[in-house]
Amino acid sequence: MAATLGGVKSVVVALLVALVGAPAALAHGSGSKQGWVSSVERIVNAGGIQAEASGDGHFKFTAPAGKTVIVDGYSNEPYLRFAGGKVYENELAPTAYVNRDEPVPPRADAKAAPRWNEAATGRTYTWHDHRTHWMGTNEPAAVQRDPHKAHHIFDWRVSGTVDAKRFAIIGSLDWAPTKSGLGWQWLLVPVLGAALLYGLFVSFVAARRRGTTARPA
Repeated sequence: MAATLGGVKSVVVALLVALVGAPAALAHGSGSKQGWVSSVERIVNAGGIQAEASGDGHFKFTAPAGKTVIVDGYSNEPYLRFAGGKVYENELAPTAYVNRDEPVPPRADAKAAPRWNEAATGRTYTWHDHRTHWMGTNEPAAVQRDPHKAHHIFDWRVSGTVDAKRFAIIGSLDWAPTKSGLGWQWLLVPVLGAALLYGLFVSFVAARRRGTTARPA
């Protein structure tokens, strides 16, 4: 009987924890905090390239098949090279080390002829690009004044060449307040409440059956 009561207690505690914690979990996971949005607005002279940006600095780039693409670094030095289904990184580009949060070695030189090392296979490559996200320790002044309002922070640009023809990826970094998202999710509260009652009922019936079975004839 003690084991049965212990089981009932476990069910009650587990369901109560789920019931009480659901709203908080939903609030945390629904994007209740304002956030950064970085997006590609247009690509000038795209030549078949594709690109995507995110608010945390991840930049996804896809080169067209059969073409040689060079992506410029922060000092307009050759940073990445897409050719023959492979991606190469210029080991002398200071940008390569900055993007990996590594110290820039003395040999790195934006004006030096590139020295290419294979970095990946395929035509799509993702790297951390500081041009496309906010680098400040604190939010911009406009966001600090009114964090609940949308703000355009700055336009960004990533350039390079496709078969020696210049291209430019133009993007925008914005502060986009998001809604709490606690609308339909609150319907889970009565559902969890019903689950609590059902758990108690099942445990009670099981306890009664065990008691009846154990009773001497």
